[in-house]
Amino acid sequence: MKINYSKESDILYVQFNTKKIFKTKEIGEDFLIDVDKNGALVGIEVLDYSTQKTKDAFHISAGKEKIAIT
Repeated sequence: MKINYSKESDILYVQFNTKKIFKTKEIGEDFLIDVDKNGALVGIEVLDYSTQKTKDAFHISAGKEKIAIT
């Protein structure tokens, strides 16, 4: 898993694996998910991260794996 933050574009990206992205889905305002051809989660993108109310305790759950980004 990789976590990247771009201060210039204010985007947080959490990459769970290196599978090829088949589709990007919007799951809410400023939240996108990337999935592979089987619909499995590849990554999560948070736009305008610094303005998110959840930025101090951003939690991601992917199956049994849970992470907190603070």
